[in-house]
Amino acid sequence: MSRLRSWPVSADQSGHIVQAIAHLAAGVAAVSLVSLGGEQIGHPLEPSALPLYYGLGMVSALLPDIDHLSSTLGRQAKWIAIMLLVGVVVAMVTMGPRLPMERVAVLLTILCYYLAAVVGGHRSPWTHSVWPWLGGSIGLTILVPWIQHERGWFYGADDAGLVFAAAYGSHLLLDSFTRQGIPFLWPWVDRRLGFRLVTTGGKPETFVTIFCLGLAVLPLLWP
Repeated sequence: MSRLRSWPVSADQSGHIVQAIAHLAAGVAAVSLVSLGGEQIGHPLEPSALPLYYGLGMVSALLPDIDHLSSTLGRQAKWIAIMLLVGVVVAMVTMGPRLPMERVAVLLTILCYYLAAVVGGHRSPWTHSVWPWLGGSIGLTILVPWIQHERGWFYGADDAGLVFAAAYGSHLLLDSFTRQGIPFLWPWVDRRLGFRLVTTGGKPETFVTIFCLGLAVLPLLWP
């Protein structure tokens, strides 16, 4: 373990961030394991929602790296954030009091979180601790049923919170194997936690990617 006060980890300090392909493979594997586990305990994922679940799993597996502007998702997130901010400003100017302020508050909260994550730096507690992991899982568990009831969207995606937890957690797990570790239990533990077994990139990461892809197809092979 290393001292938490060393965060954020910059690209120069860590050499590389774990490649997107490894995190994507881990996210897909996490969804497959949730699907397989659900079948074994009699609570399978809704088959019609599997494409949505796998899409959510891939996005969730990349999400912690929005704090790194050079990451796969980080490059897209900064433009999305800019467009959202411009959209909010334009809507406030053109619609005025007719604008539903609860929606504006939600968008501004998301933008503020994104800004805090970027300013906090790579692998800060904003993205690589228990807080965003639990917050996203609980948030989706509450939000998806509400959207289903109010809008009729995301039919069958009742386990979105569980899928998010598995896929986001897969990212944190992979990063914990690197020598930099993650501040998972911040602020209770003022240290970076992890197994510190490998550096990012190279053969270990390739092996992990292949292993995760093998897990991803496991439901197809399971009798």
